[in-house]
Amino acid sequence: MEHAQTGAYGTILVDFENFYYYFKNNYPTLADPQECVLDAIRGLREYLRNELKIEPLILNAYADFERIGPAAQLGALYLLGANTRNVLGTEHKNAADMQLCIDALEVLYTRPDIQTFVFMAGDRDYIPVIQHLRRQGRRVVVVGFKDSTSGDLRQIIGEHSLIDPQTLLPATRQQSLRMLRKPAFLTSGPAAKPKESEPGTPQTPPVATMATTSNTFLPVRALTDENALRCLRFLLEDAKYHNTHEVWLTPFLRRLAENMNELAEPERRALLNDLQDDGCIRVEKRNADPYPYSVVVFNYNHPDVQNLGKTLATQEP
Repeated sequence: MEHAQTGAYGTILVDFENFYYYFKNNYPTLADPQECVLDAIRGLREYLRNELKIEPLILNAYADFERIGPAAQLGALYLLGANTRNVLGTEHKNAADMQLCIDALEVLYTRPDIQTFVFMAGDRDYIPVIQHLRRQGRRVVVVGFKDSTSGDLRQIIGEHSLIDPQTLLPATRQQSLRMLRKPAFLTSGPAAKPKESEPGTPQTPPVATMATTSNTFLPVRALTDENALRCLRFLLEDAKYHNTHEVWLTPFLRRLAENMNELAEPERRALLNDLQDDGCIRVEKRNADPYPYSVVVFNYNHPDVQNLGKTLATQEP
């Protein structure tokens, strides 16, 4: 990452609740996820000062602190010099993103001395405000975990402007987290249900890199890539949910952007190409009025399709 000039000023905007649930969900036996978030904030502040020569004048932390508790952490944030922004949230989603974006714009237009904006957050919801800040000549740095930061956001910001929060944690904390890590996706239970879509909605043709095929499948090869297996599972879940043997392509790609948010759009589309190359699926174009559309058809003779299908059949609808 490029070094900033000595005397440069910045602001740190922390989606505290997002990071809290990342640690809580991925390390279920962790005693206090908030301590990990605090460690990451401390490490980030020191990294900015010592490595990038940026003095963070403003540090805001956003969460529904009354819900995630305990109140003692508010004192720890105060000692870090953080302004706590209490926002209402739910079990799975918080309102921090909107308040964070509003505050970022306020700093942009009222503090011309602050040239660097550090987002300790990785949701794709932040893409519009980040693009706006960059158009205004501000430097933007994103701190986010590789497996939870939006792939589209990573592509926009560039790898040189990304910081892995794991590297900001003390060595003892990193070691303990490696021991507590939750098993990988395919062994951790069922994935989220796909969202309802309206059959008959006009579809767009498949992208150029996702060629349609004839009514035959390519030679069968076992899947070895975990992301390809995840994508296949989402496809089969979609088919089960809609009680069909094929999946409409365009609505599925939208759902895939939510379920595999950590990948960029080209990476998500490439997974379907991989599944075709390994003989799991084929993509067919269908003629319809007023627009043609594309569907994903399964090869039920493929061992991975069979195994995942049996697993999903035993799960609650």
